[in-house]
Amino acid sequence: MKDAGVDLTANISLQSNVHNKGFVIDSSVVVVGSQNFSPDGIQFNRDAGLIIESAPIAQYFETVFLADWNNQAKPFVAKGAAAPKPKKRRS
Repeated sequence: MKDAGVDLTANISLQSNVHNKGFVIDSSVVVVGSQNFSPDGIQFNRDAGLIIESAPIAQYFETVFLADWNNQAKPFVAKGAAAPKPKKRRS
């Protein structure tokens, strides 16, 4: 990703004790599943996901995600790198 110009140190935050796997798309669609984004999870495991096209359900998941993100997420700092400046988070 670095070769493609993506600065992971500026765009990643870590959340402790969070194990959910999902995506919220435009507050109207949510994808939830068991997929691990690791070599084994992508190549060998029989993981599954469910696409839910429902704004109320997607907004529920979005509310939960944002609560965790705003209250628990800490910026990722690579070894030897300076800590990034705090950013305003979406609420």
